[in-house]
Amino acid sequence: LWGDGLPSSGSYSSGDREDDGDFWSNSPAPPPSVDEQLETEIATSSLPERMKETARIIIDNLDEHGFLRSHLADLAMLCDADMEEMEQALLLVQSFDPPGIAARDLGECMRLQLIRKNQLSPLLEKLTQPDMLEQIAANHIPRIASELGVTPDEINEALGILRKLDPVPVASKA
Repeated sequence: LWGDGLPSSGSYSSGDREDDGDFWSNSPAPPPSVDEQLETEIATSSLPERMKETARIIIDNLDEHGFLRSHLADLAMLCDADMEEMEQALLLVQSFDPPGIAARDLGECMRLQLIRKNQLSPLLEKLTQPDMLEQIAANHIPRIASELGVTPDEINEALGILRKLDPVPVASKA
């Protein structure tokens, strides 16, 4: 068995080796949370402080999966910003990792990932629209193909690309 060469629970004591050190201090630190990663990206950017503040409002309003469910107009009122500032801040946050962060729905999450991979084709753009995603979920492939003027095989090929994307930007924001 793979564990046969490992010491048994009673066969190793801290005095057996001089260089064993403290296990916990030698363990790697846990990876930073998504919030910490995003904050680091903002803090290390050379953006004006106002843009950083606006981006932080967006980050603070991401749900546990990394989606932005709040309306930009509501967030603009929160931080006394105009819509152009909010849209710029949203684009900024969406450019951060993980790909798909701050998307407002599944389709936008997929498009952000496809853009990052340089794979967003006109067909994939159409397939990631809410009405098309509903038809895909209902398995209406022939209808979709007919509507878009492509073959079912082209739809299935595109769906293969979509299946490789992550539908949730982050498993847990915290």
